[in-house]
Amino acid sequence: MVRRGINPSKRLPSGAKIPERLTLAVLTHAPFIGGYHAAALDVVSRTLDSLRESVRIPYDLLVFDNGSCAEMRDFLLQRQGRGDIQYLLLSERNLGKCGAWNVIFAAAPGELIMYCDQDVHFSSGWLEQSLAILDAFPDAAMISARPMRPLPELSSATLAWAERTPDVAVEAGTFVRWETEWEMMSGLGLTEAQARLRYGQSGDVRLTRGGVSALAGASHWQFLTRREFLRTLPPLDGGRPLGGDLQFDRAVNDAGYLRLMTCEPLVTHIGNTPGPAAPEAPRPAPRATRRWIDLPLVKNGLLWIHDRIFWLYH
Repeated sequence: MVRRGINPSKRLPSGAKIPERLTLAVLTHAPFIGGYHAAALDVVSRTLDSLRESVRIPYDLLVFDNGSCAEMRDFLLQRQGRGDIQYLLLSERNLGKCGAWNVIFAAAPGELIMYCDQDVHFSSGWLEQSLAILDAFPDAAMISARPMRPLPELSSATLAWAERTPDVAVEAGTFVRWETEWEMMSGLGLTEAQARLRYGQSGDVRLTRGGVSALAGASHWQFLTRREFLRTLPPLDGGRPLGGDLQFDRAVNDAGYLRLMTCEPLVTHIGNTPGPAAPEAPRPAPRATRRWIDLPLVKNGLLWIHDRIFWLYH
């Protein structure tokens, strides 16, 4: 074969655009639109919209879709087409959360990377306060913008660092309000009695350095980090689709990095229902052809069966 002509890209006056310093990375997954995932498009829309409205510095948005249905993929392609998403990665199959993290952490080009699940609402100021903590605590590899009671064993490196650092003030006490904890725990399916028992049996540790305070602990469903930290951690084991979430938390703690949280809740875990304030997500245009399996009676019946099987096993 012989190449004919000259590639027109060689005549362009400038090179490719340099990625922004900040990459916002979102993981999406909806195997179907129905049952547990009935509001998935609205939930993802609320997450993306709240990011756009709350971040006031240049950024690139990276979305990794973990083997979703055609409706979710079409929705994300629409959002990319209108300029909301700079990097869109569509996986043919579900790699599990840890498998998806491996891809996201390797692909995100920014010096700073904020990761979140698809169901997180961001309030004004979350990034500014997270960056202030990162500047005051440069060894922090996870900074979450919502306080909650963490697992003590995942904060051992944070507390050990604080004890040997003379300019850090350490306070133990109750700094996470019950209302803040209950809002988070109720979204995870705990009863109020279970949440109160857990809340009463735990406590908080606040670190202050250079006039900036943060709580010990972090949440793997939303955190800010540096790319240089991610590159030092070993690859995560994919395991089950929803298994091994704490692998990343443990890897950060085992590496001696800090896990910190803002003292006030600046992000909210939405869950699978966006609530009345969520904007309606634009639905993908209907496909030109429809198979018998797409007929409403057949589709709804199969989705109901799938939903029952999902709840039976998971």
